[in-house]
Amino acid sequence: MKKTLTYLFACLTAALFATTSAEAKVWRVDNNTGTPGDFTTASAASTDSRVVAGDTLYFNGSATNYGSMTLSKKLVLIGPGYFLTENPETQVSALTAQLSSVSFDAGSQGSEIMGFDGTQVFVNTNNIVVRRNRNVYAYVGYYVSNVSNVFVSQNYAYYVVVGSGCTNIFITNNYITSSGLSSGSNSVVHVTQNVIDGPGLTTYNSFVYNNIMNSGSISGTGNSYNNNLCNSTQFPAGNGNVQNVTMSNVFVGTGSTDGKWKLKSGSPALGAGVNGEDCGMFGGNEPYVLSGLPAIPSIWSFSQPSVVPASGTLQIRIKANSHN
Repeated sequence: MKKTLTYLFACLTAALFATTSAEAKVWRVDNNTGTPGDFTTASAASTDSRVVAGDTLYFNGSATNYGSMTLSKKLVLIGPGYFLTENPETQVSALTAQLSSVSFDAGSQGSEIMGFDGTQVFVNTNNIVVRRNRNVYAYVGYYVSNVSNVFVSQNYAYYVVVGSGCTNIFITNNYITSSGLSSGSNSVVHVTQNVIDGPGLTTYNSFVYNNIMNSGSISGTGNSYNNNLCNSTQFPAGNGNVQNVTMSNVFVGTGSTDGKWKLKSGSPALGAGVNGEDCGMFGGNEPYVLSGLPAIPSIWSFSQPSVVPASGTLQIRIKANSHN
């Protein structure tokens, strides 16, 4: 009975997602015992000839890493999110999905990865979206130069590095810590609406605005710095930048691991952006989404009776939210 209900839940989750992506096929990747998916590893799913450009791979939460994959076709990769026990109305299951690494190679233009809890992402081609992932190391144009039109957005990230000759690279609405953000001296990067919590930011001839630097330093030349807040004097005075900000006055500082970076009432970051928007990861047109929940309906409540009469009907109750 338990295995049947678990499988039913997985099917319901896939069905909810299928309503948002009717033209492409959805494949389920699941390595949990007793809940068979279409595939059990990332590599098997990405290389199978039945999985064609435009399809989606939906990874169920699991305690076991799904391994690595290299893409040469356009695919959408979706995990269930992270911090699932910390924020309300996330997922029924608190298990997250982890990938060792994902490489977006030539032919995978238009691909997207979201909702994973720990992975290295190598972007070796144009038109890739990396969003709503935790513990992500994003390497854009690291092995292949002149990559363009890449979005690294709404992540709870460890490290973002942009290689040589890259253009139209947008690093937006992330929390960035650990190794920070760096780019090649001949790459143009747009760094906006982030919370940067050390060690800092290294860019050249790039556009840096509406960020909050909680700690760390900045370096590089030829950059345009506008309407950033910093805890010391990292950003140059003028152009809307605000120095020596007491960060305890900026963020709520309590709640979930990612929710504590919301702006508190009276925060100097409220309305301090270039066009009057809020600075930081929750501001702008694409604000950070708590727990990195993917932009599909998610089931956050699932219940059924413990006993069903022999002649009765199994009645289940489901509550779901969308997270655009």
